[in-house]
Amino acid sequence: MSERWQQNFDEVCAYIKEHNCEISDIPYDVMTSNGITMQNWIKEQHLTYCGRTARTMTAERRKILDKIGIADYRNIYDNEFYKALADVKQYFEESGNDKIKKDVTFGKTTGIDLYAWVRIQRRKYKSGKLKQRYLQWIQQADLMFILEKPFDIGYRHALEFRRTYGDLQMPVAYVCEDGFRLGKWCVAMRDRRKRGQAQEMQIEKLDALGFDWSINYEKREMKLFPNVLVMSKLQTEFEDKNGLAHAEQYFSKHGNIDVPKGHICADGFPLGRWLEVLKFRYRSSGFSSEITDKLKEMDFNWNIIDTQRLSGQDKTGIACALEYYSYYHHLNVSESYAKGDFSLGEWLADVRKRYSGGTLPAEVICKLQEMYFIWDSSDINWYYNFDECRSFIRSHPATPVPSDLVSSSGTVLNVWYRNNHRAYEDGKLNLARAKLFSEIAVSSEQMQKNNARLLWDKHLNDVVRYLEQHSEYTIWNFPPRIAGQHISNISAWLKAQIKEYFSEDCDLDEQQREKLRQLGIDEGNQNSSVRKENTKKWYENCLKLKAFYEEHGHIDFPEEYHELRKWFLAQRGAIKRGAFSQKRIDFLTENGIIDLFKQPLRGNTVKLEVTVTKEQFDELMQKVEQEGCTNISEYLIKLAKL
Repeated sequence: MSERWQQNFDEVCAYIKEHNCEISDIPYDVMTSNGITMQNWIKEQHLTYCGRTARTMTAERRKILDKIGIADYRNIYDNEFYKALADVKQYFEESGNDKIKKDVTFGKTTGIDLYAWVRIQRRKYKSGKLKQRYLQWIQQADLMFILEKPFDIGYRHALEFRRTYGDLQMPVAYVCEDGFRLGKWCVAMRDRRKRGQAQEMQIEKLDALGFDWSINYEKREMKLFPNVLVMSKLQTEFEDKNGLAHAEQYFSKHGNIDVPKGHICADGFPLGRWLEVLKFRYRSSGFSSEITDKLKEMDFNWNIIDTQRLSGQDKTGIACALEYYSYYHHLNVSESYAKGDFSLGEWLADVRKRYSGGTLPAEVICKLQEMYFIWDSSDINWYYNFDECRSFIRSHPATPVPSDLVSSSGTVLNVWYRNNHRAYEDGKLNLARAKLFSEIAVSSEQMQKNNARLLWDKHLNDVVRYLEQHSEYTIWNFPPRIAGQHISNISAWLKAQIKEYFSEDCDLDEQQREKLRQLGIDEGNQNSSVRKENTKKWYENCLKLKAFYEEHGHIDFPEEYHELRKWFLAQRGAIKRGAFSQKRIDFLTENGIIDLFKQPLRGNTVKLEVTVTKEQFDELMQKVEQEGCTNISEYLIKLAKL
């Protein structure tokens, strides 16, 4: 065994021991004393160990490498996949959920978005690009279901349910043995078809299983009373006659039939839950009249709402909520709001938590439903934004929602409106929101016009902002190639608007024209005679330039042609910038003047010959050093400026 090999191995072992990590977790920038990275050395040993190189490995080295787990070595890509898979498995084990939530689920080890990662692996698996070893790791982790689409998972469970029971009639709360919520999945498929989001292939598959697309009463009751078990086949779970016998025994012993919900008889029969379910079945005519008559004789309370069983905190909360609602007609209060000694805001926040957890009594739910209570706190801001957006649209019917309009909750209403309008057109808003948003929704063509109008206003604001900062300019002498915040060349945009303003078939509306008038666009129109005079003078100067060149054979203008020389330099700069119109370019080309602007002005420099003594030269160099100049030319230029 070579000394160099043993040294590399010892350094790898020391790093693993010091950092308590696996060989796959060693960073790629960690070097050995021999000048190679540890990962490259380990990778080379792993390939030789697995017999994937031409070299052979002795039994002694294989035994030594087994101590650091060389057989389980993974490269950087395999290691990232392995850790992400471990995060997914940990998530399912800890949360107990049957799916990963979008944009809110991140790996504890890797920190990646697990929802996006699973979608990528699912896409690779469907296209046959998922590596075989990755697939084996997923199978070993018992996570093959993540490679299926949500519909395929639900369809597989629905198929198993139908094979077992002969149909797909199940309660909303039904959960499969592996934890999949098949009842809620069926409700979601009905909603997707109603919104037009279900695919034809999915509908055909479920139709073949005899899926009932009608909305049954179970969904309505489960949404209103999430903590009560509602079942469609109670006869299979609880025998009505057996339940009636236990009810009679309870009545004979206690003299009433006010059974607590959690009451269980001595033989294990859940009498309290059975009676609760009977109330729902009574509303939907789900059992025989014989049981009804027997229970009526015992004075059984068929009303689902029974406020007598509420806690004192909930009774006080309902009373305060009724008082608040009768005055303000809503229950959108802050968490810090209190009515006397009772904190109504904190109680409503606790109600939302218990509602989402399924522990809120049905009596409280029903009372708050009557007051149109918003169960999801995120919906409150949505309705606030909707009200303010609707108020603006009604008061300004011909104006799109401005980009600088902010709601009381701090939301930019223009962004909120565009996002919800897109979701409304795609059918992604829920039914309640879609019904409300239809009041302020516009057609796609009108939406495009509104967006174009808002962009026009942004460009105009850039112009106004520039003119405020540079008072020497107007829209008529606006400098070229000025960049705005929302467009690269605001000067060209302004020029196009001026041209559109004075065109016969102007597409600008009256509000846009009024904004341009406020910037003085009509004042420039009144000075059109001045612009015509300047144009005439330009053509005269062109002819003067041509005459000077024909007479003298050069363009070295003497002092008496100072104005013509100044004009010549300005025009040459304009030609280099490409600021001339095609009409002027054609005029200069036809008259042979265009080439004159390319000739240099030889009269720009003056040659001087000066004779100085050595003492004068030394004195001059001292002054150059004192002024901090590097040469005499720099000193003379500085002296000329002073």
